[in-house]
Amino acid sequence: MPRREEPKVYIIDKLGFDKEQVKDYEELITWHKSTIRTTNQAMRHLKNELYTSLQDSMKSNEVADSLIAEIGKLQVKIETTHYKHFNDIKKLCKPEQQKAFNELTLELSKLFSHQPPPSHER
Repeated sequence: MPRREEPKVYIIDKLGFDKEQVKDYEELITWHKSTIRTTNQAMRHLKNELYTSLQDSMKSNEVADSLIAEIGKLQVKIETTHYKHFNDIKKLCKPEQQKAFNELTLELSKLFSHQPPPSHER
């Protein structure tokens, strides 16, 4: 089975980024990864707190509901971060790359899942 292509490489190839666009894209990736990593760490902490609260029969459902609401807010932040990241990638595209970007938007959910990447030909 062929090894899965890294999303970064696939996106650069799909959009036909030049060297300057690749440099700018790599800066976007750094911001995106840092923001997602920090948010995921906060989410893991809240989930640990939520599930360990099951050990204490004195903790109320209100505590669990509050933690679940906070986890939900972090999930919204993650999705907002992903959306901003791809909107920023769109802004890097030149007019002649917009069609390829629009095609890419149809592949994004699969590209970052555990499914095989989409095949592409140039």
